[in-house]
Amino acid sequence: MGIMAVCSMAQEAPNTVVITKVGGETIKVAIEDVQDITFAYEAPAEQEGFVDLGLSVKWATCNLGATKPTDAGWYLAWGETSAKTNYTWGTYLFDLGGTMTDDYDAGTEKDPLKEYVKGGANYSEGIGGTAYDAATAALGTGYRMPTQTEFAELANTSNCTWEWYAKDNTEFNGVAGYKVTSKKEGFTGKFIFLPAAGYRLGEDLYDEGSYGRYWSSTPYSGSAYNAYYLYFYSDLVRPYDYDFRYYGFPVRPVSEL
Repeated sequence: MGIMAVCSMAQEAPNTVVITKVGGETIKVAIEDVQDITFAYEAPAEQEGFVDLGLSVKWATCNLGATKPTDAGWYLAWGETSAKTNYTWGTYLFDLGGTMTDDYDAGTEKDPLKEYVKGGANYSEGIGGTAYDAATAALGTGYRMPTQTEFAELANTSNCTWEWYAKDNTEFNGVAGYKVTSKKEGFTGKFIFLPAAGYRLGEDLYDEGSYGRYWSSTPYSGSAYNAYYLYFYSDLVRPYDYDFRYYGFPVRPVSEL
């Protein structure tokens, strides 16, 4: 009777560390050349013009249309993408074919944004990232107006410190507003400045140097003619105020990049 020999080759001990990157590229290092392997977090390079405060989005260092943090930038009606000289229902969305003359025209066929306000098909998403988002129109995909929820996150004092600077300050060249500094681990010391730029109504500028009003991309849940905005002055920061969409407020962009 024949004898069948079954042989198995002994498995050789590993002598190489192989790292396969996304896309298939491999990196090979001899084990004897490896002193230590450490998994660590390395902060990404700072995106130009935006600050990572450790929150859900990065915040622009300047208002839309501004060249430095203390400038007001453009005053914009909610859903419009360029500044103008007169802010009323009659001038609102005129370039888009709007024919609104009062509150009750909002959400009707006279309103080009009827799909994005209370009662509209896209009401829950708001205008963020759409053709009606001034930040997206000016800066491109990946940049947009903040939502009301993102303003609430920024205003949460567990996340950020809000320090008021009056008109006579030297740090921000005499421009009143809030310095908003991150409290998040790994991001402490990083900040943005929000000037108290006031707002425009009709052909006039109001409350410059005393109050700040910044549009969110979120329509107001109670009516078609209002949208949410961030409101502040020296003793108050409130991220859930709302007002008429035709008012001219600054916009502070955010980035998801």
